[in-house]
Amino acid sequence: MRKLSDFEINFSGLKNGQHKFNYIIDKTFFEFFNYNEFIDLSYKSNLILDKKTSLIDFKFSSHGYVTLNCDITNEPFNLNTSSNLEFIVKFGNEYNDDNDEIIFLPHGSSRINVSQYIYEMIVLSIPLKRVNPEIKKNKNINLENFKSNKSKVNNDPRWNELKKLL
Repeated sequence: MRKLSDFEINFSGLKNGQHKFNYIIDKTFFEFFNYNEFIDLSYKSNLILDKKTSLIDFKFSSHGYVTLNCDITNEPFNLNTSSNLEFIVKFGNEYNDDNDEIIFLPHGSSRINVSQYIYEMIVLSIPLKRVNPEIKKNKNINLENFKSNKSKVNNDPRWNELKKLL
């Protein structure tokens, strides 16, 4: 089982220039964040860290699949996704991540843990409505069978006369 410390980057020991980091993400990674909406998953996440004298540029990219239940049929299916995330780390008086594109670390900081950024990048790449793509392709499945039955309200005929006044 991986530890979150495996995602810690000691940038103070790195020379200026580009550095590449590769991470394999599986279901155990999400257990650290108490996130259990996935049945299974496998992602490759790549980081290109570009260290400069006054800032550090982070460029993440990830691709893989996640197994989850379809919102319509409740059957498991694999969903392939990919995502990218970029931000800059600068140094200031205190930690500040109010801006999504610029993160300030206190002067003297020597490391950063990128696990939270990988977690957010993958979770945000999953659509809110999780529909198996095969449902759209397969014409034998009648989606009407899966729609909720809303009870139709029969209008009282007395109200029809009042509606005519409008």
